[in-house]
This record gives sequence, structure tokens and C-alpha cells, in this order.
Amino acid sequence: MKKFKSKLAVILVLVFVFTMVLGSSAFANWTSVQKVDAYSGVKIFYNGQQVLNPTQPLIINDTTYVPLRMIMELVGTGVTWDALNYRVMLTGAGSKELAAKDKEIAELKDKIKQLENTVAKSKGGDLDEIEEDLIDIFEDAGDEYFDDDRIKVTFALSGDEDDLAYTIKLDFDRSREYDDLSDVNKRDIESFLDDVEEEIQDLIDGTDFEDADITGRLQDNDDSKLRVTYNGRSYTFNLGSTADIDDIEDDVTNAFKGAGQKYFGDSAVRVNISLSGDEDDINYDAEIDASYSNYYSEDKELALGDINRLIKAVESEIEDVIDGTDFEDADIRGNYSVEYK
Repeated sequence: MKKFKSKLAVILVLVFVFTMVLGSSAFANWTSVQKVDAYSGVKIFYNGQQVLNPTQPLIINDTTYVPLRMIMELVGTGVTWDALNYRVMLTGAGSKELAAKDKEIAELKDKIKQLENTVAKSKGGDLDEIEEDLIDIFEDAGDEYFDDDRIKVTFALSGDEDDLAYTIKLDFDRSREYDDLSDVNKRDIESFLDDVEEEIQDLIDGTDFEDADITGRLQDNDDSKLRVTYNGRSYTFNLGSTADIDDIEDDVTNAFKGAGQKYFGDSAVRVNISLSGDEDDINYDAEIDASYSNYYSEDKELALGDINRLIKAVESEIEDVIDGTDFEDADIRGNYSVEYK
């Protein structure tokens, strides 16, 4: 055996261990004794630095004994001696230390998120890239939402920084379960479209499109008359018979619930749309009722630019609703009126 600085005669081995680690309270209750040879001179290094301790390690019968308290306290663990039950009690890092670490991690995550948003904003965002991401995300939508992996799903995005519109087509040509869109459960469709909107919101977050209003349409690839439209608040299902002028009016009216806030910044302003006509001509009458507004009056009228923006949106909505119906080639014209209190 390699020589060390000194050779010690130790009477109480276990007494040595416990007294070095825990103090004299353990010694008073320990009765097992044994005479052994012990060698000192062992040096302890932690992360390259020598650890100095009044009680030094020993080698006994080719085994190195190191004071437990010295090692545990180096790694941040508390040590106590339960004299009554002859137990060494070890405790981990304190809850305050863990809470501080958790806070530090959360702050770092926030910084990472801010940097990601900064990078995204510097790029401005790209509709084609967002569209490609949607296609990847919903690649297995047929199986995931409609239990039929033979349904083919295609996406298209259009719009600008103020308004985004999605068009989704479902192709049932190879479907095992469905003949067309009218066979699909409405709840499954709504669940699918809810997730589509949520994913779009996530994808545009931090880009130039992040404040855009989202609308859209889901339709049968082979029959555009079978469709579901989304106006930003609710879904309108057209999955049955050919629409008539009343159906079209209902869809357009639903699309402009809450239009007062969107176009004039005042939810008290109400917009009512009525339609008349046939397959050749559709006439609309847009009634803008500001009589309940506490902001607008005959002395402070609605801005003409906002009214024109509303009327343009009404005509665009009518075009969308009649697409794929017997009215799709109709000429659209109309009037508007404004009422103040």
C-alpha cells in the first residue's frame, strides 16, 4: 500500500465517521467498537479546487472514508443527525432557491419569445409561407377530424394586413365514408375550422398580419354550392338545397352583426341588410341605424369613408354567398341609408 503522511490507530471506526459528520451527539449512543489501522493525507478536490476541512478523510481497509457533511454541503444539501432513531437526514436545495431558478428560467423563456417575435416582425411575414405551414399542419386532417384518410384537404390564403380569408376544399373522390360535404357531421366541421383559425392566429402572431380579421370558407371540391362560411364570429352552413334570396339575405345579415364596432368604432350603430331580386339581378338595401349611438348624430355624422368601406364589404359578402348558387351570375347593386336620433 502507498505510504501516507501518518498512520493512526483508530479505536472507534463508526464513531469516527459519525462524529466527523454529525458531531458528538451520535457518539454517545453508539456502542460498536473495533480496532483498525487508518491512513490520513487524502486530499479532496471539488471542481478543480481543494476542499479544506478540519476533519480530513481517512483510508481504512483500502476504503476511503470522507466526512458526509463536507460532501453534502458542497453540493447544497443539508445534513442532520437523528440521534433518537440513528438516522442521517439529508435535505435538498431550499424552496427559495428552486423558486429563484424557476423565475430565472421563465425570464429566459420570455426573452426568447421576444426575440422570436422581433425576428418575425423584421421579416414581415409571408402569406405563401403561412399557407404552406397550414398545409403541413393539416396534412392528415381527413383522418384526424373526419375519420377518413382518403379525404384530400387543400388550403388557400388571401388578403392583407387588415383582413385574411382562407379557402379550404375537401375532395371526397376517394373517400370511403362520404359522398360529399353534406354527409359530414357539422360538429366535426366546426371543430376543424376552429382549429384552423387558431393555427392561423398562431402563425400570424408577430408578423404584419397579426391584427388582421380572419374569415373563411370550407367547400366541397366538386360542388361549391356545398359550403360552410365563417364571418369571423359564426358559421353558416349551406349543405342542402339550392339557396333562395331569403337564404342569401340571412347569410349576409349574419355577416354584419357587430358591424357598427368594426366599421364605425361604435357597437351601438346597427347595420341591417335586406335583399331582393332574382338570378339576374340582386338589389340590396343597407340600413345604417345610428339612432342608439351616444357619439354620432346629425351634428356629428358617420364618416363617408367608413360608410363606403362598409358598402364595399356588403357587396363582396353578397358575391361570396351567391358563388356556386343559381344567383352567382347576378348583377349586384343597391343603396344605403343612415338614421340618426
